[in-house]
Amino acid sequence: MGANYYYLVSSLPTLEFGEFSSVAVQPLFEKVVVELTPDDVKLLQFLRTIRDIENLRSKAEDWQAFRALGNIDVKAFIDEGAELNVAEEWEQYQLSQKGEKPIPVDSLWLRYFDEGMRAKNAFIRRWIKHELTLWTACAVLRRERFAAAQDRASASSVFEVSENELILDILAASRLPDFGLAHEYDWASTIRELFEQDNPVTVEMALDKFRWDFIDGLTANCYFSYEVVLGYALKLLICERWSRLDKKTGEDRLEKILGGTIGE
Repeated sequence: MGANYYYLVSSLPTLEFGEFSSVAVQPLFEKVVVELTPDDVKLLQFLRTIRDIENLRSKAEDWQAFRALGNIDVKAFIDEGAELNVAEEWEQYQLSQKGEKPIPVDSLWLRYFDEGMRAKNAFIRRWIKHELTLWTACAVLRRERFAAAQDRASASSVFEVSENELILDILAASRLPDFGLAHEYDWASTIRELFEQDNPVTVEMALDKFRWDFIDGLTANCYFSYEVVLGYALKLLICERWSRLDKKTGEDRLEKILGGTIGE
């Protein structure tokens, strides 16, 4: 049986989707990290690795898009001589001037997903399966819509060589309106309609609402267990992303954060 986080969960304010600017993300996240057991910290560290991978791209493209709450501090990324361990069990990824070509970001995404799908922890497996499913569906729809724009379509090319069974199943069912996923995910029946939207902010907000609702489902009957705390931390990651976007600069800034893609 895992740790009981009654006092921690009871002390955390309720997070409401859409009310991102009112959330003190950093202090709340630090509070969660301090209270977790060592084993549960490792689970959270794995979930946070996604931010490290996103920041590897930001390092090369746009420092305004740097996202907090990863495992590696921004100063480590800024240091051109730093050797960055994205995850302990993975090899070191170096961003230096040694002439070594960094592993493509898309490859890091897939390795992260593969690691999560093989995790012993059920919460991690279910969350990563959801993320990989949503990510793949978005990549397919992005490719379909922006087929004429090579820079927009390039992000989905990684799936053509993937050996991940889940990705292959989704690609095989990509002609179905719901990718054959409606029995498992509520968003599957509406995601094609979503990608008919021209506003990237609208699309990304809806995708994060899919994630938010899935987290609620994962933690619905868990009460004071580690699942609730990890789910709360995942929601803080979503809050942090949107709290940095204001009404005036939201669309331009989001385009930079997305690196010119939708659904990542």
